[in-house]
Amino acid sequence: MINKKSQISVEYVALISFVILIIMAVYLTSYSYTNSTKDTVVTNQASTVINNLIDNAEAVSNLGYPSKTTLKIYIPINIKSINISDKEITFVVYTSSQEVEISQISSVNLTGDISTTPGLREIIIEATTNGALIRE
Repeated sequence: MINKKSQISVEYVALISFVILIIMAVYLTSYSYTNSTKDTVVTNQASTVINNLIDNAEAVSNLGYPSKTTLKIYIPINIKSINISDKEITFVVYTSSQEVEISQISSVNLTGDISTTPGLREIIIEATTNGALIRE
């Protein structure tokens, strides 16, 4: 009778261990997919911001001095740096595994500075004599 009780206890522990193993595998898989999705969202948001800034800078620059426009742009989280120089805007983004550089070339000269603090920003784009100035 004691043997039967100990056998049931061992089977119960084995069953519980197997269930915990399955739960951990599902959790780790979903955690990995969640991080991947977060990284994709942040890099897509950064790319959209760059496209929006360049499109508006080119439009304002083509209208000439003293044209200007104001945009409300959401700066996503995990932005390490924003570089606006010459004809290029570059965002360096932290992802779960590495830093990713997202950049786009403009047809006009660009200068300016934008804070990397996440959140909604009011950005002013002004035409200059040789391109566009992007600032907060």
